[in-house]
Amino acid sequence: SPLNRLHYNLSRFAKHTIGLGFDGPRLHERILADYRRHGPGRTLEMPRVEYAGNEKEIYKEFIARNRPVIIEGLATQWPCVQKWTPAFLRDRYGDEKILISDNQVASATASDDLSDGRLRDILDCLDRGDNSKYARFSELLHRHPELLADIDVALLDRMKHPFSGRNNDFQIFIGAKGTSTTMHAAASHNLF
Repeated sequence: SPLNRLHYNLSRFAKHTIGLGFDGPRLHERILADYRRHGPGRTLEMPRVEYAGNEKEIYKEFIARNRPVIIEGLATQWPCVQKWTPAFLRDRYGDEKILISDNQVASATASDDLSDGRLRDILDCLDRGDNSKYARFSELLHRHPELLADIDVALLDRMKHPFSGRNNDFQIFIGAKGTSTTMHAAASHNLF
């Protein structure tokens, strides 16, 4: 229902801005009841745009309007694309402690399905094509800011929505083909 959607969106906003959420079990039950009553809803095609130095147009058409978009080719020239291979990450950061998500029970609450592990555990899964586990919300770039030299931070900052805040908060998601996270609106840059 529109009221449940509003409640959920306000809760997500509060959680991202002041750290408090209001989406307890009752709201989840109401949303599930809506789903059971009305079905899964529509699947919408995600718009895709090719990046060709057209950041102002992409910003105006999508980011400023809070419209989701897949920007293809944005990072193709960044050093991280060639440099951050599984072997590179394993050699330099393999012993880093990370939170590992169980892709089989991924839930809407980010902490429900997480366990402690090492980055090498996820890289081993990646090498095997095992999509049962992956790293989501990894703070590797916060702990190793030298890696930021391999991405165009200035471009990402220019492409950020004003409500996202001014700090450069980056999270990395690493997993084999078929890993996923639940639909959400992130206030930070997510690199997949």
